[in-house]
Formats: sequence, C-alpha cells, structure tokens
Amino acid sequence: MRGHSMEEVKRDMLHEIYSELTRQRFLIDNALELLSAVLSNSPEESSKVYLGGTLNMLNQPEFRDVEKIRNLFQIFEEGAQIIKVLHPQKEGLAVTIGGENKLKELRDCSIITGTYWIDGEPLGTIGLIGPTRMDYGKAMAMVDYMTRTLTELLTVRRRN
Repeated sequence: MRGHSMEEVKRDMLHEIYSELTRQRFLIDNALELLSAVLSNSPEESSKVYLGGTLNMLNQPEFRDVEKIRNLFQIFEEGAQIIKVLHPQKEGLAVTIGGENKLKELRDCSIITGTYWIDGEPLGTIGLIGPTRMDYGKAMAMVDYMTRTLTELLTVRRRN
C-alpha cells in the first residue's frame, strides 16, 4: 500500500471485492442449477450425475495440457466413474487430495464431497472437483452449506 494514494487503494479493494463476488455468484448459480435438476427428477434417475462449471477447469494452469483435460472430461461424461468417487458419507465431508484419488485422471484434482439426507437415509452426494491448490476453507464451507440446506429443504418438503 505504500506509495499508493487512498483512492488507488479503495479502487483496488473494490475491484477485488467485485471479482470475488462475481466468482461466488457463478458458483452459486451453478449450485442452484444442479439443485433444481436434482429436485425435479424421479427416483429412477437417482444415480444420475449432474455437472456444472466443468469448463472452469480450462482456466486453471494445471489443466492446460489438452490430453489431461480430455481424459478428465471423458470421466465426467461417462458418469459411472464419477459415481464411484461420490459415495455417500456417514456424516460431514470427505476430502481427497491429488494422489489420494483412486482414478488416475483425478490425480491433479481435489474432491470435496458431502451427502444430503432425508429421514436418516442418504439421498445423494454433492461433490466439488477442483485443482489441488483450491481454497479448501471456502470450498468445504460451500459443499457443507449445500448439503445441509438440501437436507433441510427435502425434510420440510417431505413433511408437507
């Protein structure tokens, strides 16, 4: 901050806040879109995988290698492979980082998963896949919030 006027500092801070809010808004929009898709489907489609924001991976330096991103997107497209890593958690969140991931295509990624419930039974899992250098605090808070909120909404919906 030394050597900068107060106006420059304010402008830079405002720009940073705006950028972060824009990024958060994008994540929330994707989450709401996925939530809508989950809530509108029948039980027969319960093992279906819904993806959102996958193109954001292209913005990450880890995924500039075309072959690497092609393999990753192929895993996303197939769905069955992703279901294997999105298994229900008994409680809380599960975090796997890099080499801990079972699929080699996900070794440059971290995965945060949480399960949403209805009447004590697991109904589905929300997973966030990103680079290993992601902001774990924010990512975990978002997945936790989404699973808790979805559990509450489904419980209220069922009781009504």
